[in-house]
Amino acid sequence: MQCSLRGMGEIEGASTRATRTPASDTLPKPGRVNEVCKEWLVHEDGALAYQLQKEEVDQHYTGNKSRNAIIREDLPKARHEQKIEEEEALAKYHQMIFLQEEKDAKIAMQLAEKIEREEAEKKYRLELNDQEIARQIQEREKLSVNRAHALVAVGDINSVGLPCADISEPKLINQLRGIKLKESSSGLVCSANLTKPLLIKSGHGVVYKVEKEEEFRKFQELKDEELAKTLQEQENNFEPIDQLDKDRLIAIEAQDQELARLLQERVCM
Repeated sequence: MQCSLRGMGEIEGASTRATRTPASDTLPKPGRVNEVCKEWLVHEDGALAYQLQKEEVDQHYTGNKSRNAIIREDLPKARHEQKIEEEEALAKYHQMIFLQEEKDAKIAMQLAEKIEREEAEKKYRLELNDQEIARQIQEREKLSVNRAHALVAVGDINSVGLPCADISEPKLINQLRGIKLKESSSGLVCSANLTKPLLIKSGHGVVYKVEKEEEFRKFQELKDEELAKTLQEQENNFEPIDQLDKDRLIAIEAQDQELARLLQERVCM
């Protein structure tokens, strides 16, 4: 019992001594309160800054991870979408090329048909022109033959100044003696006092008789008018005259001169 009391007394004595120790050992020195507060604030600010920096780093790292995960997940989808878009663009391109080829083929066919129609029309016009030229040449030849056959008792165009086979020289002289040539403003005019009928060959090769001077003059005037009309039409149409037509016209003029000379000689005999 005494021991316990003594122990308790020692404890109390120790506590008393402890309470009696000066307070300056645990409390800050006078005048350093502000410094301690500042140091504490700096410490708190550093801790807060460290915490904020750590949160930022963690957030950035977490964001990178999430973004990388999204990229890894979206990359196949993006590639698939890109492939689909490329296929659609290629299909549209092929479709456009196909439509353009169809359009070009249609235009080419229309142009070919147009060219074919123009060629056919041109050929048809050329045929008509050739037919018209052939008709005009035939008419000129017919008129030339008619003009040549209008010789008085002289053969055809190949026997200028010669009598027909069925007419003898005395008969021709007797017929030509009734014809007189006189000079006028328009040239030589045939004035015939026909005592016998003259033989005139038509353009169809038929020989018929002219018994009157008036009929003979009208026949010559008709042939001259036809020849003049044909020559005027040729001049108006500006159609080129080939060498054959020129030769024929020269032959006709030579025949007319030969006929006039023959008639003059017969009259003077």
